[in-house]
Amino acid sequence: GLVKQAVELRKSTNDKLRCVVASATLDAARFSQYFDGAPVLRVPGRSHPVDIYHSKQQQPMTRFGPADKRYVSAAVDVAVQIHKSQNEGHILIFLTGQ
Repeated sequence: GLVKQAVELRKSTNDKLRCVVASATLDAARFSQYFDGAPVLRVPGRSHPVDIYHSKQQQPMTRFGPADKRYVSAAVDVAVQIHKSQNEGHILIFLTGQ
């Protein structure tokens, strides 16, 4: 709802809102249909080297999302640690949830 409404509201302006969604598990056809036939791009594999880090701390989940309210702030703390200790680059964090 919210993203689709925002895209619709901005369609008639010169400052169009573009929404990019990246997912390995998304039902692309259904998503495209929901967004009025939005284009779907498939990018197989990685085009650059990627270092992958996994948290050793388990995140208990409820039907409403993470049980621990510090879940997002903990992810930000880790991103800051990586930023301070690693060479220049980008950080992408995937958060578990519904």
